[in-house]
Amino acid sequence: MKQRQGIMTLIFAAVLSTGLLGGFTSTADVSAKQTVKVVKVQKVATKAYRATKGYMYNSPKLTKKIHNLEFTL
Repeated sequence: MKQRQGIMTLIFAAVLSTGLLGGFTSTADVSAKQTVKVVKVQKVATKAYRATKGYMYNSPKLTKKIHNLEFTL
C-alpha cells in the first residue's frame, strides 16, 4: 500500500512539474518579420580612431556583421 502511494506521488509530481516547466518556455514565431530602425547616424572625422567594442555592419539596416571591433593588443 505504501509503495503504491509512493508511486502515485512520484507520478503526480512528474506531471505537475512538466506542466509548470512547459508554461515557462517561450516559442519563437518563425513567421514574424524582424525590423530594424536606425536611431542615430553620426558623421565621423576623417582622422583615424580606434573602436574598442561592438561590431561593424555592411549597411545601416544592420543585416550582416562584417567585423568584430573588439580591442586586442
